[in-house]
Amino acid sequence: MRALPMISAFVIGASVMGAAAFHQFAKAEDMVTFTIVSPAGHGPIIIDIGEPGQSLGDMRLINNTFAGDDGVSGTASGMLLTVDLPDEADTQLDSMGQIVYEFGGGDMIVVAADSEFLPGGDALILDGAQLRAVIGGTGKFIGARGQVTTTFNEDGTWSHTFQLLD
Repeated sequence: MRALPMISAFVIGASVMGAAAFHQFAKAEDMVTFTIVSPAGHGPIIIDIGEPGQSLGDMRLINNTFAGDDGVSGTASGMLLTVDLPDEADTQLDSMGQIVYEFGGGDMIVVAADSEFLPGGDALILDGAQLRAVIGGTGKFIGARGQVTTTFNEDGTWSHTFQLLD
């Protein structure tokens, strides 16, 4: 019985230390931040899989160009799978998958995506920022970790703001 309080204290202590360590690494001055924009008219291609019409397992294929103010450009390619359909309580369609941002010269960022789409499924919720995890990269982004915030803008463009831990 004496081991239980000791184990609890260890778990709590480890959790606090882990949170403190994460906070230490997530300081704004330690991040590299940049934004790229994909042009309007390049929503995902929807492949109807399973039951006819909008259903679980439907696939969204992404293949968009992007450009940044600093002259950077490339292609975002990926696949998202429908995992939740709109209902009375939840009006958006949810999908999960991966997106790869290719900058050329072997420089890539890999993102794990969880996305909320409007009913119909071709656009992200307007002005609804989608936060996604950066899970790796190659070239100058080798070992990348951080997050990207994707926003579907009123003009039909898509903004992607990356925050990478240095």
